[in-house]
Amino acid sequence: MLYLSETYYEYIHDHELNVYSSRKMELPEPEFYVIYTGAQRIDREIISLREDFWNNPDAKIDLQVRVIHAEDKSDVIGQYIIFCHVLDGQIKIHGRKKIAAEETIRICQDREVLKRYLDGRKKEVIGIMTMLFDQNYAVKAAMKEYGREQHKLGKIEGKIENTVEMCREFGVSIAEAITMLAGKFSLTQTEAAEYVREFWKN
Repeated sequence: MLYLSETYYEYIHDHELNVYSSRKMELPEPEFYVIYTGAQRIDREIISLREDFWNNPDAKIDLQVRVIHAEDKSDVIGQYIIFCHVLDGQIKIHGRKKIAAEETIRICQDREVLKRYLDGRKKEVIGIMTMLFDQNYAVKAAMKEYGREQHKLGKIEGKIENTVEMCREFGVSIAEAITMLAGKFSLTQTEAAEYVREFWKN
């Protein structure tokens, strides 16, 4: 739902729709999909908030998601699912090592699964998979990235605070401040509202 709200916000912004108009906005009807590649068998094709998360058929809001989980060599998504299942099997045999990636690609090429893609990018795919297998590298990279993001976030939050204070001082309404903040700093409406609530000093 968070992704949906952000997507609608971008759609409204890109198409310059007036959210304050009394006329009904024409928005595209969304469809939701999730690709499941796990080992546990699932029989349901649709999962929903009402039934699977809240267990309340009378819930006032619902969101239904189609689950794609079947192996299918005639479809690129189905082939991707086959690839993931083969990879899981090779990891069980070889562990998270380069040979697991190499064997996965070999088996999939023999079975003509994602063959055209793997034929042209075999070395690249093995490199990416091997890097992902290296847990120490992944953890170190994540920590460095987190440090950079926190440093950047600190600078941005200072600018956001100044913008909120200026909005308040110049008599801008809270609703207008949220919209302005979201547009200026590429935030979702929810994120912008949280910042306004934090920095709007009476």
